[in-house]
Amino acid sequence: MPCTDPTDLAPGGFTRLLWKAHVFLALVPLLFLVVAMSLAAESGFIPSTETYPRVRYRPQLAAESIVGMWQTGFRKPMPAEKRVVAVWGLADEGNELDEQAQGLGIARDLLNAGATLRVFDPRWGEHEAGELLPGASFHQDIYAAAEGATDLVINSDLAVLRAPDFERLRAAMKGKIVFDCVVYLDAEAVREAGFAYFPIGGHGWPPWLDSEYTAFVEEVRQLTPKDARILLLPRGPLTTTSPRARWYLLLNYALAPRALMLAGPYNASGTAPQYQQWVKQRNQQGLLRGKDLQRAIATSKAQWILWFKQSADFNRSDWQLEEVE
Repeated sequence: MPCTDPTDLAPGGFTRLLWKAHVFLALVPLLFLVVAMSLAAESGFIPSTETYPRVRYRPQLAAESIVGMWQTGFRKPMPAEKRVVAVWGLADEGNELDEQAQGLGIARDLLNAGATLRVFDPRWGEHEAGELLPGASFHQDIYAAAEGATDLVINSDLAVLRAPDFERLRAAMKGKIVFDCVVYLDAEAVREAGFAYFPIGGHGWPPWLDSEYTAFVEEVRQLTPKDARILLLPRGPLTTTSPRARWYLLLNYALAPRALMLAGPYNASGTAPQYQQWVKQRNQQGLLRGKDLQRAIATSKAQWILWFKQSADFNRSDWQLEEVE
């Protein structure tokens, strides 16, 4: 469906990402971190991905991210009440099952949201965990838990979950959505098996240390003049509401003084609910094509288009720079 939102296509609709003051405020913590890293570097500290631990979201935030994806992130949104979720693991290896267990908290919040849960954890079955997850079914095999599931949620770093048989998993599941809340699986292997893979949490290091991101920044700097006007457009439906997927904010900073322009910048750079609303609106409006695309180029006075595919990980193949003829 062509983009028809008049606020996006009218003059000024495509706006520089830092035009809103709250976006600057959102970047202030990043600036402080940069200063801190610079001071640390003077003392001999060299930032690298190995110096940062893996980040895990609080259970409530992880569950909200998953539910938000169900509601806004796919071509055919489906409410939580219609999701059948295979939950692998309720706590990490060596941890006891208690009210504060990370995996248990995520599972409980998904259950409270209305999803049907099929749980596998070799340490605790219905007798041990049933009271904590009323209504969930418990299974002694990962593939039995995945039977008929629309989604798979990896909730633990149990060794048995590390390298599943993806062909067998595909045969068992009804859907092809994998949410990895411990970033435990091999993302490339999951995607090659035909699943849509969404890490929840994961990287602990600042995104500007990502090697593909820094190489791409340098590439764009070499290809475009400093006064370039670059219009950012999605190449397909937006598929995640992960805050880390907002690479355009970092690109806007790194490529200054080039003007990066994006439709709906206020919500695109706002709070988590605002960002989710932006994803929903962009998907409802569809991709710009034909006359709508030409009007957007004319309105923004863009000299370049930066097509992007949304992802929490920065992949060079997701970004395509094209000069406007």
